[in-house]
Amino acid sequence: ILESSGLFDEKDIKRILEITEGNPFFIEELIRYKMANPESEITKEELISSVYSVTMERIDTLPSELKSPLYLASIMGNSFPKEPFLRIMGNRAIIYLKRLEDTGILKEEEEYIRFTHSLIQEIAYRSILYSDRKQYHGIVASMFEELYRDRLEQFAETIAFHYIEADELKKGLYYTILAARRAKESYLNEHAIELYMDALELINQHGLEIDKRPELYFEMAEVLNRVARFEEAEKYYNLAIDEYRASLNKEKEIETLENLGKVYVKKGDMKTAETLFREAMGLAQSFDLPTLLARAYFEMGNLYSLKGDFAAALINFNLGYNTLKVYSQEMIDLLTHMAEMHYYSGNFKKSIELLEIALERSNELTDLARIHTLLGRVYESIGSYDNASSSLEHAFNLSRKTGDKFLETQSSAYLGGVQLHTEPEMAYKTLNHALESADAIGDLIGKQVSALYISKYYFKKKKYGSAEIYINEAKRIGEILKNHFLQVSTMILSSLIHRSVKEAEQALNRARQLNSPPLVLHALSTMGQINEISGYSDTAFENYAKALNMANQLASQLTQELKDKFYKQRYVRRLLEKVQKLSNR
Repeated sequence: ILESSGLFDEKDIKRILEITEGNPFFIEELIRYKMANPESEITKEELISSVYSVTMERIDTLPSELKSPLYLASIMGNSFPKEPFLRIMGNRAIIYLKRLEDTGILKEEEEYIRFTHSLIQEIAYRSILYSDRKQYHGIVASMFEELYRDRLEQFAETIAFHYIEADELKKGLYYTILAARRAKESYLNEHAIELYMDALELINQHGLEIDKRPELYFEMAEVLNRVARFEEAEKYYNLAIDEYRASLNKEKEIETLENLGKVYVKKGDMKTAETLFREAMGLAQSFDLPTLLARAYFEMGNLYSLKGDFAAALINFNLGYNTLKVYSQEMIDLLTHMAEMHYYSGNFKKSIELLEIALERSNELTDLARIHTLLGRVYESIGSYDNASSSLEHAFNLSRKTGDKFLETQSSAYLGGVQLHTEPEMAYKTLNHALESADAIGDLIGKQVSALYISKYYFKKKKYGSAEIYINEAKRIGEILKNHFLQVSTMILSSLIHRSVKEAEQALNRARQLNSPPLVLHALSTMGQINEISGYSDTAFENYAKALNMANQLASQLTQELKDKFYKQRYVRRLLEKVQKLSNR
């Protein structure tokens, strides 16, 4: 329309479309304006003024019976569900809607109604008396509550807005908290933070529901910790601790101390974290709270695990487990982490036993997904790729059901690692998808694991440049996460890509410091490969022989079925061949 009028240049057309949102009615009015004022230059201010005037005139000339539905629509927003509008307006609602559509003000869609231009909604809203606005907002909020009572969380933010505008602040606070928790559970982290801030502002400014404040501080801190805003998380955890202490709520005080300790772990301040965990332990012992004491031992075990002291970690996990007398969530967490420490230490049989006990005792889908993920990793290390794939596929499906994006991404990444042994091209697709997903949600573990396995894929394809790009990314993330097992695994592959004996020796030393036979085995095997490539046959033989001896020790604990699979692994077969070949030479 604008081009065919011949009145506007390209710059004018772009500006007009931006302001009018392509609304034909406004465009026609602007053409009339330009025809009446052909020499005038159309500025953004003139456009807005013209559209505003046209809209006001249009609203003023509406029949009186259409103004109430128009005002109601403007209260409900620029776009809103159809059903509440129709229910509020009553028997003549369909007629009113059709007439407002005919005037070009509203547009009816399948389940929604929308204004044809945002300015119409804004101007109509401003036309309503303040006292009437409050009444309208209250009516809309009540109708949403009635219509959507079986899924209030979905509409919580909308209901909160209307109750706050209706000056019913207590109800507004309730729904703001509900919306914040829904955003938190959906990993809409930044939006959750905004909603928690809104809720706290309502409490602090109006003195509403003061007793809810510490739990909101706590939940806010959880989200801030999740998005690595550690200083702010620390602030809100401390605010929660102060209020829990004042109210003598020792259970929540202990829980918050533990969570604050986890923030310091992420910041790398292990000393402060350990102090907080010990304070939590002392309180839990003093007030005879075995579940919280077990959780404190659990966090201390995690701390030692991150420091690379798997033996100390296992001691704390065992202490926590022995503290518990009855089944609980903490028991499952401790069993899983005890199994992980045994896995790192090469005690595959014990790891599988503990994970099978955890599977029997757990009925939470998230726990089951986590247990199956670790079980898949253990089976992969043994060479039982069918069991590994089955466990990881099960973990992936369970995590999708629960909506846990982090578990979904990590189980997918480890599944890709298993597929590298059996279906390399499928593995490549799985790993790239896992990497994209991990990047989208900020899952550093998922990113590191995916990058590590993609690097391995490219190395096997002899695409060393691509392998180096991904191994460097895995190294970069490793420096942030400080997961020692993954870091050493990354160093081992990196040394092979770069054919660096020095890097392989560093990886071997780290593996020995961690007292992790599986990592020592892979480091020795890799050093043997690099020695052989470099022409040092005697040194290669020595390292291959040590690696084979370590492999035999790891295999000795397994059942015959798993032992057979262990020795069928490509790298173990290669060790046997290399030792035989170099021994004959």
